[in-house]
Amino acid sequence: MKDPRNENNNRSTTSNPEQGASKNGTVQYPAQFKLKRWKPENEPKSEKEKLGDLGANMVSTAVDVAHEELEKNDLTDASPAYQKVYLLRLKELKDGKKSMHPSTAAGYIIESKVTNRMASEPGFNFQDTDILPGTRPDVTIDLGDDERALVDITAQKSLGHIFNKKGNWGEHKTIPYVAEAWYPSMKFIGEEIKLSPEQIKQAEEAAEEKEDLRMARLREMIQIKTDEFFEVQEEVMSALIDAGKGVALYISENRRRLLPLEKVGIDITIKTVSKKEIVSKLSIPDRNDRIGVAKMVTEESPVPDFEKSRDKDAALSTIKHAKYWVTLYRSKPKRPGKRKRRDMEADDIGDVHIEMGDTSLVE
Repeated sequence: MKDPRNENNNRSTTSNPEQGASKNGTVQYPAQFKLKRWKPENEPKSEKEKLGDLGANMVSTAVDVAHEELEKNDLTDASPAYQKVYLLRLKELKDGKKSMHPSTAAGYIIESKVTNRMASEPGFNFQDTDILPGTRPDVTIDLGDDERALVDITAQKSLGHIFNKKGNWGEHKTIPYVAEAWYPSMKFIGEEIKLSPEQIKQAEEAAEEKEDLRMARLREMIQIKTDEFFEVQEEVMSALIDAGKGVALYISENRRRLLPLEKVGIDITIKTVSKKEIVSKLSIPDRNDRIGVAKMVTEESPVPDFEKSRDKDAALSTIKHAKYWVTLYRSKPKRPGKRKRRDMEADDIGDVHIEMGDTSLVE
């Protein structure tokens, strides 16, 4: 299964999620529109695929209901701990405090509503850690014969983020169906930020119950830190590919030049025989091992020695510096009897090899 961020992928059950009919200035979507199917690539044909699609649409419908309620600040059926964190973030936003944005906490409210409401549905399991190593699909649907469908619940702006997760979701014979049930990303400019007096009181209590909320807030922080890492990794990878083969080669020849890219999860390896460049996206554990901080990994700090702005600037600056020297090299007149290196003259990177945990995809 190809990474959707590297191609024009049209595998959703309907058309592009950026579209939708406008009604009173608000974009409206049909229920089935908010299910993005990644596997199978075409319409479900086998009985297992059809069963997975049916279950995924049930999840999508539940997500739609939960999102509509949240837009009206209705937190019914969400877990109390997540409600408190969400209300705390909303109050901090309204008070103008510099704190975590409530969008991540909103996602957990939606997931919690869906999980609690569908818990009694036969064949549905939630946050199952035994299916794939190192990852927990939001929803697992039993299709029989030890086969399962995986459905992740996500905001529209994060579509495709399952390809950043470990476990290689789309490459298992026993998982014939993979989809994301998505909801429009929250804007926090309407009814959803109008707190009732009772909710304000809950938010104030939440601020005083930090220890009781530690695990819920910890998960929120880990998610934000992980998202920041993959966001920077994607931006640096695009800049490196745009810079060209000569720049990748120049950086790979010196460990000090390569280190800023390794810190954001980018590796460049030169094949000895073919002289082809392999530009790789490293998983977070592989990145930690590569730069020697694996022993510093804790529950609170899954990506040690990473700071979004600092490390992004350092990696992009390295690429810019390398591009300058490669351009300078190309502009120099060729000395008599001395051949220029062809690999420094090339513009296109030979191979772009994407690695995400166990995933291995070649463009």
